[in-house]
Amino acid sequence: MLDELASRPDPYPTYAALRARGAHAHDDGRWVVARSADVEAVLASPSAVVGFVPPADDHDRRRSLAIARLAELAPSQLQAAAYAATAERLTAAPGPTVELMGLVARDVPIAVLAAALGADPALTPTAALLLQAVDATAGLIGNSILARSRHRPAVRDGLVEATSRFDPPVQLTTRVAARPIELPYVTIPTDATVVVLLAAANHDPDCREPFGFGAEPRRCPGSSAATTLASGVVDAVVERCAPELVDPEVTYEARPNLRIPSRVRLDLA
Repeated sequence: MLDELASRPDPYPTYAALRARGAHAHDDGRWVVARSADVEAVLASPSAVVGFVPPADDHDRRRSLAIARLAELAPSQLQAAAYAATAERLTAAPGPTVELMGLVARDVPIAVLAAALGADPALTPTAALLLQAVDATAGLIGNSILARSRHRPAVRDGLVEATSRFDPPVQLTTRVAARPIELPYVTIPTDATVVVLLAAANHDPDCREPFGFGAEPRRCPGSSAATTLASGVVDAVVERCAPELVDPEVTYEARPNLRIPSRVRLDLA
């Protein structure tokens, strides 16, 4: 059940129920944390380790290089470039309907980032080494456009940031308990796999700092770039596309941790 929540049309009632239970061992043996305080504690705990990264020294070195390189990029220029590239594609689209996930959500952010890093935009894996959330950025764009369609915000400012909290593309992450993880009311035992429900914690009324991009000490190093690039794409879509969905029934890709619309079709305005 946990592995298909992100692809449900509305996983948030289930997240609320899991949040109400507190940290617990799920039916499949994995532990689940969904409350904001528990998610924060697990992500910050030195006992909770990521089980799929390279050795710590190598990972930390590569992470530092990525953070330093991304810090050299000007957010305003990234956003402007993403806006321009999206507007160009929408103008060239034969219309009257466009499918935005394939047309702009996946390709534009990584092509713009590659160009900003001095790489050939066609060589997207070059930039993907630095921004490991290509799919997540596409999901952030798609979910933001869907939020605009469903809720019709009067302004687009803050739309991407709100989406990263209330309908984030990265719905969960996992940790392994290298040692017991002590929470105020329960201890997660050694060797337990912990499913950390970021999206559930974001809806917790006690959430202080949303977990759309994880949390320190392993907060996504590309969070600023992803938000900036997504904002540029969404701005162009808001200006040039009608808000109503051509296909009201939205399906999501079958991913265990990512919430990505399969298709988002709008009419050109």
